Amino acid sequence: MHQGENVMTDGFFLDIEANQPIYVWMKATRQQSYSDYKSTFETTLTNASFVRKANLLPKLKETTTLKKGWFCLEAIEVWSDKQVEYFEFAGDSLMEMGMITTPIKQALMQQMPEKYVFLETAVSGNRLCYDAPKDTKIHATFGNSLLKRIQQNNSGIIPTVRLVSIGANDLMVPLIAKDAQKQIMTLDKYQIAISQLKKLQNTQTYLLNLPPFKVQPMFGDVDVKKVQKIRQEINQWTRIQMNYFDLTPIIETVSCETKAEYDFGDQMHLNQLGGKKVAQVILLDLINKL
Repeated sequence: MHQGENVMTDGFFLDIEANQPIYVWMKATRQQSYSDYKSTFETTLTNASFVRKANLLPKLKETTTLKKGWFCLEAIEVWSDKQVEYFEFAGDSLMEMGMITTPIKQALMQQMPEKYVFLETAVSGNRLCYDAPKDTKIHATFGNSLLKRIQQNNSGIIPTVRLVSIGANDLMVPLIAKDAQKQIMTLDKYQIAISQLKKLQNTQTYLLNLPPFKVQPMFGDVDVKKVQKIRQEINQWTRIQMNYFDLTPIIETVSCETKAEYDFGDQMHLNQLGGKKVAQVILLDLINKL
């Protein structure tokens, strides 16, 4: 909740045990000018709802009509005598939705208990190289570029491991936002930006290649083949790089679309089955490197 420029928060202490669910209810007692939350669609580990009535208490596991979201908590401090490491899921909506991240977290918590604290910093619409366009309020929510966000490091936390999905919006956003029309991604730009990303914070960085997407009506009159050609050039380069996970054989058809059984319904994102399939392939290699 925002009240003018200054946001005041109070800390509180809560005694919890390992594997104990935590429920947070944030309720506004007066009209708010702005409210923000993170989208999540895989609700096994994290499940929240956003409603506009102060007297409504949603049933988190049962509702189908309310938007799902993360509460936007700035931080949670957990005191422990364990020397844990931080594992960050970063990038765009492919990570934010939780379809890929949830099965990875579940596997790591089972196979490496108490080793990692998971950070989820992915933002829908986020780009690798460029900040959010400002031509509409929706576009402005895409946030600063991933490179800038990591460099600013507002949390002060340095993760040991970072798994990243980023770059697809660098191709798509210029097709939908006027402010971004000249910010065209190329293979050269991508290579330079990824090199910068891997050097940040001395963090072991693993990346997914660019997933397939179908050009939507909102993109207007665009050269589909040109956009897909750039994506394919980038993915061809990533296949010979270290610490890249190639999604193409898993989820992509020969016509450069998401396989129907793994499609969330918009030809841009993965459903739960697709996320699990990708997570399994990632874990086969990742577990041995952690």
